[in-house]
This record gives sequence, C-alpha cells and structure tokens, in this order.
Amino acid sequence: MIHVVVSCAERKSHPASSALTVSGVERRTFDARLTKWLQVVASARGDHKVADLYQGEHWSIARALASDAVSVWTASAGFGLLSLEDLIPSYDATFSPGHANSVSCAQTTAGRRSELGEWWRALQTRPSRSRGETLASLAADGPVIIAASQPYLQAMHDEIMCAHDQASHALVVSTAGPVPSDLSHLRLPCDGRLRSVLGGSMGAVSVRLAKELAGIPEREFSMASAVERTERLMADCAPLQRFDRKKLSDREIADFIDSRRRGTANTSASQLLRELRDSGMACEQSRFRRLFATSGLGQ
Repeated sequence: MIHVVVSCAERKSHPASSALTVSGVERRTFDARLTKWLQVVASARGDHKVADLYQGEHWSIARALASDAVSVWTASAGFGLLSLEDLIPSYDATFSPGHANSVSCAQTTAGRRSELGEWWRALQTRPSRSRGETLASLAADGPVIIAASQPYLQAMHDEIMCAHDQASHALVVSTAGPVPSDLSHLRLPCDGRLRSVLGGSMGAVSVRLAKELAGIPEREFSMASAVERTERLMADCAPLQRFDRKKLSDREIADFIDSRRRGTANTSASQLLRELRDSGMACEQSRFRRLFATSGLGQ
C-alpha cells in the first residue's frame, strides 16, 4: 500500500461553530490554548467524514487518489493524522502563520517551530484519539508520499524523521514550495514550473505530483524512482511565469468582493480571485477565501 499524506484544507463543506475555532478558545498563552483545544476536541461530536468535509482543488485530487493500492491521509491542525473514513466535526485550525485560527502566535521562527511541534504531538497522543496511526506506522506498511506545506511539515517534523528512520528508501516529500532545511534531503527536485505540465492552480502542484508518484508500483517505489519520475516531468516544464501584480489591503479586497457580489450573488471565490488577478492585482488564495467568507455579503 502506498500512503499519501496531504495538508488539511481551510475550505470545508460545513461551517465550524465558534467553539471549534482556534480563535474562539483561550488565546492568552500557548499552553492554555492547547489545553483548551484538547478539551474541546475530546467532547466534540464527529458528524462529518473527512473525505466529505474538506473542499477545494487539492482535496478533490487527494480524494480521487484513494484506491485498493493507495490510501490517503490528512495532516489536520485540529485533530492530527486522519484517514478519509474518520468522522470529525467541522473546525477551523491551521499551522499556517498570520491567520486568525493559527495555532501558534509566536513572534519568532524558533518559537513557531517549537509550538507547532508541541501542538502536533499533543494531537497525536491525546486520549480521545480514535486511531493510533503515525507517519512511522504508515512507513512500516508501505511507501509514504507527503504533499504538505512548510508549516505542516514543520509541525510533523519529528514524526517525519521517525518515519524516515523506519523506511528511509520509501518516504518522499512532494512539496513544490519551500520546506524546512533539515527535511530538504527528503524533498523531490520540483518547483512551481510543474504547473505547466500537471495543470491546475499553483496551490495544487504538490498533490498533483503526489498523484503522479502514486502511479509507481509499490514494489518499485523508492526515493530513486520518485526522483527519476519527477525529473522526467520537470524536463518538460515551461519557465515559471512571473506576474508584477499590485498588492492590496484587506479592506480593498473586501470592497472588491462586495462590489462584485452585489451584482452576481452566486459568484464563487475562485471566479472573483481570477478576476482580481487578471486585473493586475495580487492576493494569496487562502487570504482571498478568508475575506470572501467574512465580507459584508459573506455567509
């Protein structure tokens, strides 16, 4: 069995109650926030399948990967390592910095690294956890492909290293963006240029690469075979297109969203983000979705 591990998604099929958002729990100190969060998730009712809860492009690809030969897992900032079949409530928690529901509010890189690791360990060892899987237990069963962003890799760092010790020849990181420096030896030789070959948005390049790698037969899967396939894909890539877009404030973006939604109530966040970027303006996807959800006409 090949195991693919992807980051959780901010976009979900059901809204989270305020009690199940990191911004809604204790914020004075990290320890107090973590303690309160563990209490909240321990008593929360799991009423959504992981496979149905997460939404968006990278999750639609991840879902489609699941088969008799490939298992899909998510690294959840709210609940730890989850399978597609696990039942959880909708929630808002992220390892990404600069977000209202970021689990860490540390002001230094070292502080964030420490808090992310501590948060992940606490989720993985909480008494209320229904499963006991770790990255190491997955690696003991078969090859592991991790398609996660840098903050999620940082949170899982110790587990990744333990899994690497378990099966160093068959654990790879398919992340196209930056990774923690001490995990660089696990990162495949890829970058955003892969979008020209794999298609889709820049945010889904890593999971699209994971899809390509999952096509390697399990018995042939290794770091060497994953590198070889990645290098073949990279050889066909066009140069990365650069855009000199103007950055906007949150207020300016919210005003743009409101003005467009007044005229077309059913306009999606993806459509509006494309319109914004086509007009020469810049906004990161998760930031735009957050402002779309909280705009004056948001739901």
